[in-house]
Amino acid sequence: MAASREAIFTLRKALDKQGATDQILSVILDGSFANRTLLAEPIERTHITCRCRRNARLRFGNTTAQPGRFYAPGTFSPESIRTDHAAYPYAEASIRLTASSITVRYKDIGNVYWPGAARRRPLRLLMVAQTHHKSKGTKGQAPTFDSDTYHIITTDLERPAHEIIQAAFDRWQIEVAHREQKTVFGIGDAQVRNAQSVQRQPAFAVACYSLLHLAGDRSGMLAHAHRLLKPGGRFISSTLCLGESWAPYGLLLGVMRRLGKAPHVSIFTKETLLADIRQAGFENVHEVDVGAISTVAFISAEKKTKQQR
Repeated sequence: MAASREAIFTLRKALDKQGATDQILSVILDGSFANRTLLAEPIERTHITCRCRRNARLRFGNTTAQPGRFYAPGTFSPESIRTDHAAYPYAEASIRLTASSITVRYKDIGNVYWPGAARRRPLRLLMVAQTHHKSKGTKGQAPTFDSDTYHIITTDLERPAHEIIQAAFDRWQIEVAHREQKTVFGIGDAQVRNAQSVQRQPAFAVACYSLLHLAGDRSGMLAHAHRLLKPGGRFISSTLCLGESWAPYGLLLGVMRRLGKAPHVSIFTKETLLADIRQAGFENVHEVDVGAISTVAFISAEKKTKQQR
């Protein structure tokens, strides 16, 4: 965990070099980072937000005039806050989840201390109720987002609750992207000979994951990908389809290219892209609903096995 603290220090210094000395760095982490290494000692102009165990032993600060006592009597857990609706009623907030807005219920508890992980550093507890969400067009399918009660502990005592919850949900979406890139796209599975390629290969693979809109010869690239893919292999792409938007992207990008501020970007619709992939020889070409915005097509396709030919 010392390495993670050092990494945050390094990021803070990098931001300062870019002139962001007046900006607060907000670090969103999972529950494994809710420990004394990151929570007990403050990092300058940095707030730590992470998941918290439901049975963590928390305490309130002493708010009475009784001298010599730092904590209020007794302990409590995030789970006890969840079940005590009389003392701690729910509030509601609108949270952006991929292409949709959803309403979540939450509880915001201040004057919280966690002696085991943060000593006497003041914290804040946010408890987000169980959330289910289905994207449009997914009737009869499992929820596209399904979370248990989400307990959040943070060193940020002033930021609006809905902004902290939004940041926590954004971290979840990044985790989903990592999982899909590893399990579906095979990031990290390549075998390389050069030590520098260990870091370069995953970055290159992620770049290829969303590259078709930048290709000058899209049909040629797809045909080449089909030739390289082994029989029975799967082609996965997340592609920006600006032809699905009413905005005049052609004009805007043309001006930006003349100014040297944008690369070549092809503008096409999802139907055009699906047709191009089929034309390259792929089978079972279909768009998968992953909750992406309307201008992004997440497409899965396959190359025939030798038996299918």
